[in-house]
Amino acid sequence: MIKPFLLSTIIIFAFTLVSCTRAETTATQPLPGMLQAQQIHEVALPGGGQILSQVGEGVLFLGSQLQRTPTRYVVFYDAVQKRQLWDATLPGSAIKAIHLPGGDFILVTIQEKGNAHLLRLDGETGAILWDVPYANPTLDALWREDMKDMLVSDGVSLWQVAPRDGRQMALLATGLGQSLHPDSVVLARSVDDPQTLYLSNNSMLLALNLKGGQAMETWRFSSAKFIAQLLPVHFFSGEQGVIALAHSNVYFVDAAGKLAWHIKNKDINYTAIALPNAQETEWVVFGNFVKGIYVVDAHGQRAHQPLPGGNVRILGIPVPIPKNILLGGIRATSSAAGAFPGYLLATRSLDNVFVYQLSPTGKLSLIAESPVNPGGEEMGTLIQQAQSNPNYPPFFLDDYLAVSQANGITQFTLTLEGGS
Repeated sequence: MIKPFLLSTIIIFAFTLVSCTRAETTATQPLPGMLQAQQIHEVALPGGGQILSQVGEGVLFLGSQLQRTPTRYVVFYDAVQKRQLWDATLPGSAIKAIHLPGGDFILVTIQEKGNAHLLRLDGETGAILWDVPYANPTLDALWREDMKDMLVSDGVSLWQVAPRDGRQMALLATGLGQSLHPDSVVLARSVDDPQTLYLSNNSMLLALNLKGGQAMETWRFSSAKFIAQLLPVHFFSGEQGVIALAHSNVYFVDAAGKLAWHIKNKDINYTAIALPNAQETEWVVFGNFVKGIYVVDAHGQRAHQPLPGGNVRILGIPVPIPKNILLGGIRATSSAAGAFPGYLLATRSLDNVFVYQLSPTGKLSLIAESPVNPGGEEMGTLIQQAQSNPNYPPFFLDDYLAVSQANGITQFTLTLEGGS
């Protein structure tokens, strides 16, 4: 695994090159849609951020997964009132949020050196209700609605945890995975069998069966690189299993542990989304840092488009770094425009925001784009922008698209030919 500080350095270098060749927009022909900035809501978001959790009309900004420091904070933003409701200082960098039925949040935080933490925050105030440190440097957790409990793993052990106080109610397994101190741990639950769990420890993927108060391994699969996300799916056509996003690799492993298909690309893959949902999946969409947007079906057949703009040129010489690097991932919503059926996908680069249509037949088309900051004002040096710009993915709220930038959140309206 590339260590976080090294990965951050690479990304900052790429941002700097991109910033040297800024462009207002990149389309070479008129697009059928228009993004128009309406207003900026000033709010101090955690810098360098890439992770957010959208809950109804609220958004929890978690900060960065790549630039870990001993103390981080989160911000909860009310999209109706257009203001920050609260923030909270945390023991580390928040990498996951679980929204509990009562409104509170469970957070997982990690540090460059030190323990991972599992915390519960009050949903009204952001106050820390409890904080449980774990011995390993990383952690993952999931909520079981049917059991009203949580499953938590550090990649080596698996616990049943009480959400009320963070107490470990039972040790379900130990001695799991390939590393005693993994850098990457991901936990997911099968959409077909609630007793089946998927757990990744660095580049090792395990299937576990919960029975009689214990979790027993049923199969394992090795990835070429560390795994960053697991998305269990059941496709319309009957195929079921788990999609694993790894660095430079994407896998679909079926429920029996057999590799169904594999996509090899380059760099970071993130934010896999099942459309319309994980139980009846037709398409899976995910983003790649340098390669852009991918759309795949049950057989791995796909549409793929890099973000527009071509590559960076230095002294007139093209280098293998896109002008528009995909940041923070992708957000999706059903399209209400009759002329553009299917789904709308939103993503961003450092400077621009893009909206695509995914048609019912799987065709991917760019339909609108805009500079993130239409006013064009530069804030700070190129290095400062690369380090501090909150690069969260755009998110859809009611009739507008919201995009973060250095001094807050810009609200865009999307107008499409034949309807908005």
